[in-house]
Amino acid sequence: MTHACEAVKTRHKETSLIFPVLALVVLFLWGSSQSLPVVIGINILALIGILSSAFSVVRHADVLAHRLGEPYGSLILSLSVVILEVSLISALMATGDAAPTLMRDTLYSIIMIVTGDWSVSRCCWAGVNSQRNI
Repeated sequence: MTHACEAVKTRHKETSLIFPVLALVVLFLWGSSQSLPVVIGINILALIGILSSAFSVVRHADVLAHRLGEPYGSLILSLSVVILEVSLISALMATGDAAPTLMRDTLYSIIMIVTGDWSVSRCCWAGVNSQRNI
């Protein structure tokens, strides 16, 4: 009985496709316009669509992580984030100007952010433990 209640709690309404589809419709209808308000509107809709899709992917990965439990859940969450990053970097490289160092610089910045956050959290944890020992 408890397992059935948990399955019901994880069901969500799928509204994350509204903004990407809306952005595609607006892009199809007014994409050739050079008007600044239209370009800004398309970019805002695309940004909202990308963010809602990314949060939807993470939400689904989180539901799978809870269902599968530890170590597989963490692997699924990590893999979903990596796939999101690679797809965004690939889309940027495919549509932008030729920049051979773009992928390298982006991956280095991701590594710096992750290791920097890990180092800061490790230092904070060491500081809290040293305060407890005093």
